[in-house]
Amino acid sequence: MSEKVVGIRPNMSPPKFEPNESIVGLLSELLGAAEAGEIQGIAISLYHRDDTHSTARAGLRTLATVGNLERLKFEILHEDEHS
Repeated sequence: MSEKVVGIRPNMSPPKFEPNESIVGLLSELLGAAEAGEIQGIAISLYHRDDTHSTARAGLRTLATVGNLERLKFEILHEDEHS
C-alpha cells in the first residue's frame, strides 16, 4: 500500500506531533459521507510526521478519479503562486 516517496519540496520541515485539526475535521467529514454511502471511492496521499509519505486507495476508481488527482497535483504545485 505504501512506499517511501522523495518529496519535491525538501525545505518543508515535518509538522509537530500534535493533531492537525484541519486534517481531523476533513477526515471526520469524509468518514460521515462514506458511512452515508455518498463516497464510493477514494485515493489519498499522506504525509507523515517522520517525513515519509504513503498512499491509500479503496472502492471504485474511474478515469474521473485520475483526472481529479491531476487537478489536485496542479493545485499543490501552484499553491505558492496563488497565496
